[in-house]
Amino acid sequence: YDTPTGIACSAANACWATGDAGDVNYFDGRWQQQRLIDDGHSLVAVSCAPGGNFCTAADDSGYVFTARGMDWTSPQPANPATGGLIGASCPSRVFCMVVDSTGHELTWHGTRWSAAVVFDPHGTTGPISCPTASFCAATDTEGQVLMWDNSKWSPPFELAPSPHQPAPVISCASPTFCAAVSYGDAFVWNGTSWSSGQYLNTPYDLQDVSCPDPSFCVAIDEVGTAVTWDGSLWGPPITVASDYQTQAISCASRTFCMVIGGGETIWNGQRWSSPVNFDENAYPHSVSCPTKTWCLVSDSDGNLLVWNGSAWQLSGMLVNTGSSGGPAAFDDGSVSCAAPAVCVALNQDLYTLGFPADPTSLNRRGP
Repeated sequence: YDTPTGIACSAANACWATGDAGDVNYFDGRWQQQRLIDDGHSLVAVSCAPGGNFCTAADDSGYVFTARGMDWTSPQPANPATGGLIGASCPSRVFCMVVDSTGHELTWHGTRWSAAVVFDPHGTTGPISCPTASFCAATDTEGQVLMWDNSKWSPPFELAPSPHQPAPVISCASPTFCAAVSYGDAFVWNGTSWSSGQYLNTPYDLQDVSCPDPSFCVAIDEVGTAVTWDGSLWGPPITVASDYQTQAISCASRTFCMVIGGGETIWNGQRWSSPVNFDENAYPHSVSCPTKTWCLVSDSDGNLLVWNGSAWQLSGMLVNTGSSGGPAAFDDGSVSCAAPAVCVALNQDLYTLGFPADPTSLNRRGP
């Protein structure tokens, strides 16, 4: 291949490298002869499950390849629809659902991605939340919410009418509990119906919400104000990060949440930590914390950063976003982790990377 684009190792003497001419090369103590698996396209990243024989590679046209052992599959379209993937939710290693900006959904069932299916022809799709492999809820820019029950999608329900505005953000702890926020209002799903909107009295619009269980949620606004749900009521707004604009929150449990934006703020079950700047050169956009000792963050420069419970490290960089050739910013995408090192990262052009696999094997692509 002309230029190496990534390398991933499942063991000390088991590595795959990818190149921008569609080639792969295997290392088992020495490098083998390169093989062409993607004629006419550039492989942009590769990731391998640690200790196993499963690897995934993605190219610059939205196709993915998988290898079990030495055999690579033919290309599979991760997103044959017209919109860039914008939301992801992965409750387990064998199930993940992603949605694109034109109302299509794709599902991962442990072996391959499904074909794209239109589930919301009425609006531009927004966030999605899947607490189990048999239930998901998604919102759109018409202020509607749609629910999936493992066989079909419900008709859209008008949650917060706001045509052509940001879609409500949603987080589901179970099929019988979800919370959604839009502007300054919060809505709760009890398994049967949605509540009317409750104004949470935050200084600015609500930005995100995370619900690890039905008795605990935290919603944040864009200036570091948090409001907590206790299972029956929303509490008063409190300032948790006054020094920077907040972007997203992820709660692994009622004793651990991480808020990111211009820095990072952590809830330990008793109090919020002081804000810490961990990404000096870019702006953190999305966060997913499957446990209290492991979080994945994406930022505006296309970086993926991992928090191991005490320190941050740069795990990978997704680049080459089409005609511009610049960094693959995550401003319109998200990250979702089913467990530590089992994640999906999305943006408009580079669709699904590192699932199921170790995102630390996503490597920075050189110039």
